[in-house]
Amino acid sequence: MPEIKRETVVPLAISNVWPFIADYNNWAHDMPGYEKHDTISDKESVWHVTGHVGPINKTVPMRVLITEWVNETKVAFTIDAEGLPVSGNGSVNIRENGPEETRMTFKLFINCTGMIGNLVNAQLAKMLPKMCDGFIKDLAKDIMINNKKTKEA
Repeated sequence: MPEIKRETVVPLAISNVWPFIADYNNWAHDMPGYEKHDTISDKESVWHVTGHVGPINKTVPMRVLITEWVNETKVAFTIDAEGLPVSGNGSVNIRENGPEETRMTFKLFINCTGMIGNLVNAQLAKMLPKMCDGFIKDLAKDIMINNKKTKEA
């Protein structure tokens, strides 16, 4: 049952970070293995993610449900792999770190059950730190790029 937490600081005020975080369409592509996503509603989508667990590579549709939106603070979600015994939850939290700095925290918990659950969870525990490092770095980079484009417009 791997659980991971990663943090980074974005050199922008929360008011410049939140609009990007508030819409998962802005950052879905930052998730490692992301192929595409289908929007069902403003709170529900299906993300198609290619996972590499040991020798197995598989694209899996993951149903993502936004469970909490707290303005300028947090987006929380649940995930369920369609057709597989894999589920979890996570969040992106932001808070002021200074007048022009925002601390972003990404948390992710994933659990696989069933006959191979322990094996898959062990593999995920090895892979998730690197995946989450990449996600939070790419997210911060995209926020900075988006902010620059917004200022230029």
